[in-house]
Amino acid sequence: MERPYIVCHMLQSIDGKISGNFFNFESTLNLALIYQQMAKEYNGDAIVYGSVTLVERYGDSKTLDLTSFSKEIVEKKDFIHHGLEKSWVIAIDPHGEIGWSSEVLKDSRLKNKGVITVVSDSVSADYLAYLQSLNVSYLIGGQANNFNLKEIVKKLRDIFGIEKIILQGGGVVNGTFLSADLIDEISLIIAPIVGGDQSATLFGNGAYLKAEISPVKYSLTKSEILTDSGIYLNYHKRK
Repeated sequence: MERPYIVCHMLQSIDGKISGNFFNFESTLNLALIYQQMAKEYNGDAIVYGSVTLVERYGDSKTLDLTSFSKEIVEKKDFIHHGLEKSWVIAIDPHGEIGWSSEVLKDSRLKNKGVITVVSDSVSADYLAYLQSLNVSYLIGGQANNFNLKEIVKKLRDIFGIEKIILQGGGVVNGTFLSADLIDEISLIIAPIVGGDQSATLFGNGAYLKAEISPVKYSLTKSEILTDSGIYLNYHKRK
């Protein structure tokens, strides 16, 4: 395979929500522990998140003072920082919204991990210069509404040696990977709750990809009843 193997590993409600009120229930919290353990057992080289998740976790780039970088001349091309990292966090951030900082990069969830952010060609030069100052690698994914995801994931393998990706994006990021036919396996825990709100669903509109792709067929390879009436389902893409 010329690209990494990609597993979409998610926890959702019965009605397909991946955030919202159903996380307030004890049964969901218990299943979340199983979900986290399964994620570790996949032993992926990288985890992919969307910008919404990471802005909620680390803050918005609007709070950053980029004035000292405003006169920097930065070419709109990939920036690669090679450290000693053996695993990575990959951020799909077309508009440069995540407020990375030296303090954020010390977060325990990023310990011993490299950060790779995927941005569009419309992101400002001062934000790119700022990322370079933090040694945060970035890949230019193309236009914000037309990412070339297939080229991006190939670069992740060729440049960083990433062989397996665990996709834990929001609905838009997951939907974009699905639309590009890049999800090889779906690992899904379903909590016994109907969310009933307007929260994000497992696969939303693939907003970073213009082309309409035909539905992708999968085969059920495993089903298991979990604690608290949860269900685990595993699917592999049909060849």
